[in-house]
Amino acid sequence: MHIATSADGYIARPDGDLEWLTKRRAPKGFYGIGKFMNSIDTKLLGRKTYDLSVQMGAKFDTKNSALRLLSSASAGVGASGC
Repeated sequence: MHIATSADGYIARPDGDLEWLTKRRAPKGFYGIGKFMNSIDTKLLGRKTYDLSVQMGAKFDTKNSALRLLSSASAGVGASGC
């Protein structure tokens, strides 16, 4: 399991700011996340986390692993069906 969280148990400030997480420079190898992500067969992400990750340039390999998005909102028309 991989979870990014601050000491108070939240990933973002009440206004959605993630500066504590995005401001610091990523180390070489990015904490081994790439190797870890390639080793699992299913990824579960909250919808807001997924959307923000994509905005920040994340790529999700759906050929070699399943991707499931969790949301409290209904999918609606035109949902991607991840």
